[in-house]
Parts: sequence; structure tokens; C-alpha cells
Amino acid sequence: MSSRNVQDVRYPPEVLCYADLTTVGAAETQIKKHSLFTPRLIRLLSLSGQDITNLSLRVDADTRSDFLNLAAEALAADSLGSLESSLDLATRVDILALRSLTLKAAVSGGTPNYQSWHTLMVENPSVASKLLYTRRKSDLFTLKTEDFELIDKYNMNAQFDAGMLHKQTLASLYSKLYGEAIDVVVISKKQTVTGGTEVQVGSDIVAGPGKKLVLVEIGVTQGTAGNGTILRVDRDDQEDMLALETSCLPNINYSVPVYLPALDSFKVYLATTNTVNNFLVRYKYVVAPLTVLDKVKWEGAPGIRLTDEEDAIASAFDLPGIIKAGLPISPSGGLNGNY
Repeated sequence: MSSRNVQDVRYPPEVLCYADLTTVGAAETQIKKHSLFTPRLIRLLSLSGQDITNLSLRVDADTRSDFLNLAAEALAADSLGSLESSLDLATRVDILALRSLTLKAAVSGGTPNYQSWHTLMVENPSVASKLLYTRRKSDLFTLKTEDFELIDKYNMNAQFDAGMLHKQTLASLYSKLYGEAIDVVVISKKQTVTGGTEVQVGSDIVAGPGKKLVLVEIGVTQGTAGNGTILRVDRDDQEDMLALETSCLPNINYSVPVYLPALDSFKVYLATTNTVNNFLVRYKYVVAPLTVLDKVKWEGAPGIRLTDEEDAIASAFDLPGIIKAGLPISPSGGLNGNY
């Protein structure tokens, strides 16, 4: 069992987590391959793995083989000696892929039950992001006629030159979300689960009319490898949107950041092959208004429909064009701030 494929993203941008056990053979072994997500793009944001002697973690991005080739021992090094596990420390990166992203491991002689986790963002490519890479002499994107029309309409080259446009960060995404939050809620539970069963952690989290939910953090007791203890998250009608092998995650003292919107509900479950006692689970979610801006961004997704009044608001503020262009929007509707 693993988290759903990136093709199942509904409300981009979304940040997903993958945590899986892998038997690494004597030859290079694939941990996880993400593909078939065009026209969306993905960014690898963080990765973490056990500090096995002489093991290397490798990343292929599109045609760039071994774009990263990292010694696991060096990744896990902690000069303060404060980590309970090498999995508590994630290396932050920002690796863009348009067609495929593959994580691999290699170690002489192989190793069973190799523990690792990584997070990635799935997003729609905007004209601003394509222009940014083109200005950096990258050949990742080819600008089309309609892209140039938006570049000219919003004077985007001048905005880049002036420093008004720049690479958007995940921090700004969280900042905007918390700024509009109705509630920020933490659920923290101690669970005993009999082998071969699962329990729901907390009750159903329901959005309610005119609202959206966003799951932003998860934390668990670090399970025992091979014990088969899985944290599952169902989003709306999508089961197992996240399905995480708990032995591969950080200890409960650390949280894994995710960004998983829902329009209807979340349900969180703990399933196990072998009985676990007093197992700790923590997660944080945000309740926020479902705005016209959200509906324009997520047009075509299940449950998304603009009323005539909302369509008039979107047109008045040119939201479809601004969102396609990828420009930041201020609360007053101007081209400032983050969205």
C-alpha cells in the first residue's frame, strides 16, 4: 500500500508524501517512480532515508539520470546528535520534472526493508513559471503564442526585471492559507490497534458549506519495520490519498509537511498487520473559506462550479487570465501578494 499516484491530484498545488519500505538489491533499485502527470509538473521538495553504510540515494528527473547522487550517511549526519533516527532529518531540495521523477537506491550487497520518505508538490505550470525558466536559459519549457500574449498583457518581463515577480515558495503558500484561516486544528491521539484491523483516528473532518479543508501536517510514532503499520488518509471520495508506512516516517517529535485540500471531508485511519499499543498519531488541518479564486483555479474538479454571480466576480477581477499567467494576487484584487 502506498500513497496515490500524482495523477489523482484534484486541487493543485498539492504536496503529497510517500513513505515506503524497499528491498534494495545488489544492483540499483527503484524506490518510487512518478510519471504520466503531464500537463502538470512536479517538484521534489524533500527526501530522507536510513543512514546505511555506503548506500546512495539517487534521483532521475526527466532525461537527467542521477541528477542527484547522495551518500545516505552524509544526509543523515547531525552534529548536535539530537536526532532519534536518521529519518527525522529531511534534506530540502527543489527539483522540477515535467515527465518523470524516479528515486533509486544502491548499496553493495543490498539491504532489506530500506526506509525512506519524500515529499513532492504537484502543480499546474503557469506562464510565469515557464517564463522564469526560459529567462534562465532553460530548455524545459517551450512558450506558445497564447503564453506570449499573457506575457505582453501583464508586462511580465518588466515585472521580473524589477524584482516584482520571483520564484514562489512553499512558505508563502502556507502563509496565505493561515492568513485566511477560520480555524487551525490539531488532532492528537494514542491508539491501540489489533493486528489485521484498522481504527479511525479522530472523527470525520467535515468542511461544511462554503468552506475548504487543508491537511498541512502529520506526525506518528515511528513504527517497527516489517510490522505493517500504515497511516491512511481518505480525501472526499478518494481513498488512500496518503498511505504511509509509519516505520519510514520521522519520530513523533517531528512533523511531515503536506498540503492536501478537500472540499467535503477527511478521514484518517491507522491500520496494522501486527498489534500496536499506545501508538501516537498527530495531524493538523486548516478550515478556510472556499473562494471564487479557489473555484477558478480548480475549475473542472468534482464539486467545483461557479454560480453566475461568482462568474461575474471572476471576470471583474480578470481571475482566469491572472491565474493562467501565474501572477500573485492581493486581497484587493491587484497583482501583489501570494495566492
